[in-house]
Amino acid sequence: MHTTAERMYLVAETSLPPLLVLCFMHAYLQSAVYNMIGSWTVDNGSGSANWIAHNLVVIAFDVATVFIAVLSTCDGSVSALGETPRTRLYGHSTQFDMLCRLTVAFETYNTFVTAVIFRDEHIFTVHHICTLFLAFAATVPYAHYYGLFFFGLANVSSALLATFTLFDALRMKYPLFDTPYRVSRTAFGIVFLVVRCDVWLVLSVFFWLDNVEALRGDWSHSAPVTVVVLGANLFLTSLQFFWGSKVVSGIRKHFNATDTHGRNQLSKQL
Repeated sequence: MHTTAERMYLVAETSLPPLLVLCFMHAYLQSAVYNMIGSWTVDNGSGSANWIAHNLVVIAFDVATVFIAVLSTCDGSVSALGETPRTRLYGHSTQFDMLCRLTVAFETYNTFVTAVIFRDEHIFTVHHICTLFLAFAATVPYAHYYGLFFFGLANVSSALLATFTLFDALRMKYPLFDTPYRVSRTAFGIVFLVVRCDVWLVLSVFFWLDNVEALRGDWSHSAPVTVVVLGANLFLTSLQFFWGSKVVSGIRKHFNATDTHGRNQLSKQL
């Protein structure tokens, strides 16, 4: 039986190969994009070749994690883990082990890219570090049932976000990407509100209920870790609704602009 420290070291060690693959993918794609179409400055001030490479890596990671989570749902793994509070919190999933290692690799890469290369808002860096911590905290095993959604299925919205962000950069030079950008942005908004605000909230409530039961029943693996994880879940859930409010605001602006355009057209006809 491995200690917690040994399990965390094992996860870090086995996450090194996918981390190197992600870094190589980014470097290769950045070079390939630059050689094929050059580079220009995107909205956040970064070079488009770097920006496009990053979003392609993000899409590849998100698609892979969603695929793994879907497989675990289809083969009955999720149903087996969801039988009782104990199995939901301490049941083991081989698929989630894979998700956990991929997430550690990706969030390590993503934290570096966000903080050092793009120098985005600090909130994104904190988000990546928080997710990285949760991936390590899951090595007990802990919360594999919930992790298959939070680290897997929820990434379907992230894939759409990276897709429309990719098209947004490309349409600055190639107008033909304007329509794919608008379609993928609309799809992202709908999926984000359903997956990240609705389903995420429901599962978070059950996650809290199971952990509170474990703490009260004195069968929690570690009260301090549980409390910190619940705090991280509260922080990440708050972020989903913060970003969700921006999505709703964007949808309202779109419809208001459309409505205004329609009224202007009507006034011209009259």
